Amino acid sequence: MHIALCGLKKVEGDQLPPGHTVSQYETCKIRTIKAGTLEKLVENLLTAFGDNDFTYISIFLSTYRGFASTKEVLELLLDR
Repeated sequence: MHIALCGLKKVEGDQLPPGHTVSQYETCKIRTIKAGTLEKLVENLLTAFGDNDFTYISIFLSTYRGFASTKEVLELLLDR
């Protein structure tokens, strides 16, 4: 898994002297998978649900039929 810089936001508050700002960086996870067993891909799918990684979920659900049946995926999900 890679970590990437997601954004920069400036914070201005009453606690800071006039004209001063504080920059805060936020990080986000970027899931990069080149290959894996069906079991590991489904495991990553469950992790993606927990992380609200809708990109991975969408890609997995759009492509899994190319390498697995719906029954196989559902059985793995139910086993977990």
